[in-house]
Amino acid sequence: MAKKKIKSAGNTFGPRYGKRQRLLYSKAIKSKNAKITCPHCKYVGKVTRIASGIWFCTKCFTKYTAKAYDGNLRK
Repeated sequence: MAKKKIKSAGNTFGPRYGKRQRLLYSKAIKSKNAKITCPHCKYVGKVTRIASGIWFCTKCFTKYTAKAYDGNLRK
C-alpha cells in the first residue's frame, strides 16, 4: 500500500530525506507563495520576495525586511 505524499515536497523529493524534512520544506514553500499584506499600504497580494528576508511592495514601492519565508511582520 502506497503512503500519502506530503504536498509539494512529495512531488519534489519522493520517498527520500525523511518525513520531517519534507514537511518543513512544504511549510516553507506554502508560506513563501502565500498572499502577503504590505505593512505600509495594507494592500494584499502585491508583495514580492526579492531575496531571503527582503520583500518589495509593487503598489507603494516600499522595501522592507521580515522573515525569510513569511513576509508578514510580527505584531
